[in-house]
Amino acid sequence: MLAFVLKRPVTGLVFVCLLLLAPPGAAEVVRMAAPNGRLATAEYQPGGAGLPAVMVIHGFLQTRDFATVAALADTLAGAGYTVLRPTLTLNVSSRRRSLPCEAVHTHTFEMEVDEVGAWTEWLSRRGHRVVVLVGHSSGAAAILPHLPRPHPAVGGAFLIGLPDPDREMPDAERRRLVRDLARLIADGGYRLVAEGIESAEMLEAAKAAGFHKAQGFHLGAPAPPP
Repeated sequence: MLAFVLKRPVTGLVFVCLLLLAPPGAAEVVRMAAPNGRLATAEYQPGGAGLPAVMVIHGFLQTRDFATVAALADTLAGAGYTVLRPTLTLNVSSRRRSLPCEAVHTHTFEMEVDEVGAWTEWLSRRGHRVVVLVGHSSGAAAILPHLPRPHPAVGGAFLIGLPDPDREMPDAERRRLVRDLARLIADGGYRLVAEGIESAEMLEAAKAAGFHKAQGFHLGAPAPPP
């Protein structure tokens, strides 16, 4: 599955394998009045000084306790980052459980986008000058609207497993979708890295779509840091 890695130029901000960083602080559950009037909650774990804060957004109808999201957040916290892991309200105050697909949904996509923006502002008020947004599955879609004209604190974003809008989509339409998405994000001042490049054809497609850099087995196998 293709994932996009987006990095906005920030002085002194480099994403590397981090070693020997300060241990994370104790996690706490924090609360905020969401823009839709519901009570929103998140797990907040402070990290080392000088590192960006990372907000991890879960996928469709899930919570912050979804296994993939929780494991990613724990790994980032262990590397020394400050991590904020919200549960989007989905128009339910202090929501703790995932919603079944057949449930009556009273939330909108715009509500999710607004909550991501509100949590970004919450981190900014806590003194975090740089915030990196990480979206898993449909959580990636919730952070996309923040990229063309981001909050001043947003320093980058990782879109993990961006949902496929149509598995039967013709190849030409799929390429157009990627190209348009890349242009949208680049217009926000970000540099784009294409992940999972495994052939010369994929590399050429990434170049044609406007990606600045690429990585994958076609370019080199994984190697330990020097």
